[in-house]
Amino acid sequence: MQCCAIKTDGHQCTIRITEGLRCKMHEAKYQNTGPNATRVTELRYIHKKNMDDIYHRNPLDNREVRRAEIRAENIRYLTAVDALMRSIQELGQQNDDDPFIARRLAMIEERRRVQRLQQERRANELERQVVPVRRELEAFALDTQNVHTTVVVDAVKHTIAKVLEIPVPIEYRTDTMKTLTEIIDQCQPSRKAVWQMTAKFCNDEDIYDMGPGIYAKVLNSVWQYIKSSEHGEDLKKILSSELVDCIGMCAQGNLSRICNVLSGYMEGLEIRSSREILQDKLAQLMEIDDVTSRIQVGRAILHNAHIPVTEWTAWLEALEG
Repeated sequence: MQCCAIKTDGHQCTIRITEGLRCKMHEAKYQNTGPNATRVTELRYIHKKNMDDIYHRNPLDNREVRRAEIRAENIRYLTAVDALMRSIQELGQQNDDDPFIARRLAMIEERRRVQRLQQERRANELERQVVPVRRELEAFALDTQNVHTTVVVDAVKHTIAKVLEIPVPIEYRTDTMKTLTEIIDQCQPSRKAVWQMTAKFCNDEDIYDMGPGIYAKVLNSVWQYIKSSEHGEDLKKILSSELVDCIGMCAQGNLSRICNVLSGYMEGLEIRSSREILQDKLAQLMEIDDVTSRIQVGRAILHNAHIPVTEWTAWLEALEG
């Protein structure tokens, strides 16, 4: 039996199934949106296909014929949608999509509840930690390694390791270009973003000492998560935006931005920028009573973090109070 769903290209899905009416992918989408919304969407897909067929079938010298067919197709589409809406209204006030919408909202609320619990647990853990703040900050400021290698890199490497746990089918492994072609087709990033992504993907560069070709491995895992996520469309937009934003960035910056796509969506993945971590370190300096000492330690931290001197004033103003 063939899946009854209509694909985005307006054709019926060709996947053979043994039970039910839809393949797993289209059944998941159906369960996420509901029957009525699914019917309206599929009517739109069919309408778009029919319009494309009309334009390809009729060259410019047959404009009158094309106009007539377009008018007929528009009438057919609007009539079908109107008939569907009337049939929905005739069934009564109950919207068949309501249970599906309620289930989706419940899933979102449950995810938020879990996030709140995780945040509360982290806050409680921080409160239980008794650390001599000044001694820790002075050691941090005198460390010959900067904040990017002592704090941020460890956090980023932990994040990358978490992302790499996402399973990647063999046909999407690094020695193929399937991930790249699908991202280009479905996310449609800018030309410069595509060029940079391809260059990084095909480069065996070892970033953060995590092995050659780490960029491609991470991108493969991120893409697999996006493909299987119920928020796939939103994540594709985020990925496209991140690919554009990291144009011209260093290899470490590119890798971090790719991981950042899943922040807030993948459970257990918390991504913080180097500036956020730096803000936390500077905030702890308020435990130092002497303002002069506080500023001196703050300057050392900014120096080791490679923050431009022109930006120091903005960072240190809060420490003067």
